[in-house]
Order: sequence, then structure tokens, then C-alpha cells
Amino acid sequence: MFLIVFYVMAIAILILYFTDWLKRRSMEWIVYLLAVATFPAVIFLKVAPFIWSIVDAVSAHMNQI
Repeated sequence: MFLIVFYVMAIAILILYFTDWLKRRSMEWIVYLLAVATFPAVIFLKVAPFIWSIVDAVSAHMNQI
């Protein structure tokens, strides 16, 4: 659910940026905030479960040895 809300907000911010709505109100910093927020969100929501599945598989394999 969090990921869906994040994507909707990101799309809305990009639309406002490319229509110059943010520039007219001197709010272009929101685009930078979105960029800073995207990296940890992607790591936490997409990459971390994959890494933990690898760690679990390796630890299960080590227990069999």
C-alpha cells in the first residue's frame, strides 16, 4: 500500500514539475525531496527482501553441511 501511495505522489510531482506549476510557486525543491526519498524506498521495499531471501538460502545450505 505504501508503495502505491509513493508512486502516485511521485507521478503527481513529476506532472506538476513538467507543467511548470512548481516553478511558478518556487517549489522545485519538492523534486529533489522526491529524488532523495526514492533511493531508500526502493532499497527497503524492493531490494531488501531479495537480499534476505539469499541470506536465508545460504544459512539453510550451511546448516545442511
